[in-house]
Amino acid sequence: MDKNKKYEYCKHLLSGEPYKPVQINYKNLIGQLFCKHKYQHLVRTVKGDMFVCISGDTIEEIGPKCGKSRGTMFWEHEGMGYK
Repeated sequence: MDKNKKYEYCKHLLSGEPYKPVQINYKNLIGQLFCKHKYQHLVRTVKGDMFVCISGDTIEEIGPKCGKSRGTMFWEHEGMGYK
């Protein structure tokens, strides 16, 4: 399955608009090379997944203009925010 069809991205819990969907514009390698990246922490979910992890969110640091990813991390829920 293609990467841009596999995941959905939305803003994280502590942002001004929690869980608002974000559109990622994927570019090829040359487009990513010349892009001025402004990475954001976005919640990554699998499209069509029936089960969710209630103990936290998988956060991916990704540039929405080109689709370049720095990596993923897991943020655990604690109270009304993250640990």
